[in-house]
Amino acid sequence: TTLQGTLTTNEYSVDVAGHPSVDWQSVADSSARLPLTLTLTFDLPASESLPALHGNAEGVFSATLTPQGEWTLSAGDGLTLRTDAMVLPASAVPTDETNGQSDWHISPMTLTALQQLQLSGDLTALNQIHTTPWQVSLNPVRLTSGDGLIRIGKTAIRCEPVWLTSARLIDDLLANCSLTTRLLPSDWGIWPVPDAQIEGPWSLTLSDSNQSVSASLNLTAANQQIQLRTRVQHDLKNDEGSLQWHLQDATLDWAALGMSQMANLTQVQLLNGRLSGQGWVDWQASDTGWDVIPDVMLRADDVGLIYNNLMTLDEGNVLLALRRPAKGQQAGDYLLDAQVSAGKLDNGITLSNILARSQTRLPADFSYVDVSMYEMHTDVLGGRVYTPLIRYDSRKDVNAFGIRLDHIQLSQIAELEAQAGINATGLLDGLLPVVLTAEGPSIPGGTLFARDPGGVVQYRGETADALSKTNQGTGLAMQLLSDFRYDLLQSGVQYQPDGQLNLALKFEGHNPDFFDGQKTLLNVNLEYNLLDLLESLRLSNDVIQKIEDKYQ
Repeated sequence: TTLQGTLTTNEYSVDVAGHPSVDWQSVADSSARLPLTLTLTFDLPASESLPALHGNAEGVFSATLTPQGEWTLSAGDGLTLRTDAMVLPASAVPTDETNGQSDWHISPMTLTALQQLQLSGDLTALNQIHTTPWQVSLNPVRLTSGDGLIRIGKTAIRCEPVWLTSARLIDDLLANCSLTTRLLPSDWGIWPVPDAQIEGPWSLTLSDSNQSVSASLNLTAANQQIQLRTRVQHDLKNDEGSLQWHLQDATLDWAALGMSQMANLTQVQLLNGRLSGQGWVDWQASDTGWDVIPDVMLRADDVGLIYNNLMTLDEGNVLLALRRPAKGQQAGDYLLDAQVSAGKLDNGITLSNILARSQTRLPADFSYVDVSMYEMHTDVLGGRVYTPLIRYDSRKDVNAFGIRLDHIQLSQIAELEAQAGINATGLLDGLLPVVLTAEGPSIPGGTLFARDPGGVVQYRGETADALSKTNQGTGLAMQLLSDFRYDLLQSGVQYQPDGQLNLALKFEGHNPDFFDGQKTLLNVNLEYNLLDLLESLRLSNDVIQKIEDKYQ
């Protein structure tokens, strides 16, 4: 016998065809067996939130009944559902901006449900049904959007209930469940998406007094280098929940993570380091959306990297803590506390023993950024550079702060360009006012001073000889600087966002071999591009090769 029918509404239609048959078993036990072959085809038009869906479902079910009232219902190999390829419009994806986004194309899908499910019971006790484990599995799926390709491996949900009761049918059916899914290596445009696997137990409760979902899921990703443990709870009635998570030490190495192409895309070569973190996030639905309250910590340790073949970082450490206080003057704002340190940062001039501590405040709507760097210092050129306080507010067109320099050694400044033939001694202190605008940083008028008792400047060699022959004035200056014993040295400093640096040097002192050692005043103006100078220093010092050799 074949039963056919069509269910039609304003939005979709489903054609149904069933093939039931009854087969009475032997007279001895008088049990009845009813196999049912079910075939469905369906055609659902697209809506604002769902794509058009075309496909079919088929399965063979079997029911038995004994004269004593004992019954079984078996799903055998389960119900297999197949769909054609689908197109999900970009407008159906909840994003802030859909203009220019491509539609999502979803490959044909095959889903198998109720595999090996068998229900059994007694007609005299209908409120208790024994059940075997059941499973829903989805075969691999490909999602494409523009140049993006996401490949999802086999996904399975398995539940192992023991009893089903009429009062808690859904809760019992979804007891002792687990999820397993895998994201295969994919691409989001030019960006690689690493492989990932999620697995772990979950549960769903839909009773009148408790409607919630919870899960304890483990995420393994990027060649198993990333290990993340999570615990999620969400109250469906009150629209509130929380997430706890812990990230074990992950290796910071593009090759180890299976993402070697990131070196070219980000211009960052990761040579060494570890990433870890932990925390929790609470959320609550509100009239304006969702209130998210994080309290999380993320840290990176012993990082070694090269950026754009311009800068090297060695023994870098970063500690970030994000929270959102519920009370106090900053209630409702996101606060990001950060501590950054490094053994060495080389951008042509070596910075060592770096430490910076800051707090960044972001309002709930992320409309501006307010940064307070309350400690920053580094050793450079034999001395130290530090700032008492740096404030940056993105709402202001101009932000300014001061940088203090102590004990900068002239000998190390001279060594930056050893080929110039300059030798110098002495210590410099100073203060540099820094102004931040949309064009970049600038120094409108800084000042450097040499400490008592002064020092010596000796400018000798081929470069000095060549300069002395340009004109009489320059020749006298080169003769004076061949062995100049200064008592006073000061310099005005001006720097422009394009890298142009101006140093207005003023010397007071004498040369024993110049005009019988009479006291002399010398003014020198130097102009050059600091960015070009740093580039030449990187090439001459070979700083890139040095850090690469360290981590080979």
